[in-house]
Amino acid sequence: MEEILIGNQSFKAIQIVDLTDSAETPEHRVEDGFSVVDAIILKPKEFSLTLELLENEIDPLKQLYESKQPTEFVCKLGVFEDIVIKELHITQGGSINTFRATVRLKQILKAKAKTTIVSLPELQVTPDENEAKGGDTAIPPQPKQVPSAPEKQENKSWLDSIHDWFAGLFGWS
Repeated sequence: MEEILIGNQSFKAIQIVDLTDSAETPEHRVEDGFSVVDAIILKPKEFSLTLELLENEIDPLKQLYESKQPTEFVCKLGVFEDIVIKELHITQGGSINTFRATVRLKQILKAKAKTTIVSLPELQVTPDENEAKGGDTAIPPQPKQVPSAPEKQENKSWLDSIHDWFAGLFGWS
């Protein structure tokens, strides 16, 4: 039996069945001499434990599970941060007041953001636009004469006249 800690709670582990450490590697061919370090992705660690619990240890274990908060796991294999209880299965143990729990733990990978300053060269603007390369590509808007108020047009209703006035004002067709 091994004494372990999950989130500062002490438990007796009958066995630590499994520590799974794996990485996702590229499946395609890479060029000779090409660095594949950025293409290999380490997956989170997973543990499978069998614990022996007394009746008063069940609630703290359930609270750790229900809190959904990453915590710390300490065992002979090391100290592991950002661990959550992925699965919890509790059964009656060998005696009246003991229980067995199968616990699956999984590490949550956290990314650390980094910022950097990228300096760009300052753009130089000439005082005279005629010296700028590329010429004048912008076309100034054509002035449009629109009356300040709608007027009734011949052979049109007031509604059509107002509609035409708005169309001219806002450039609708």
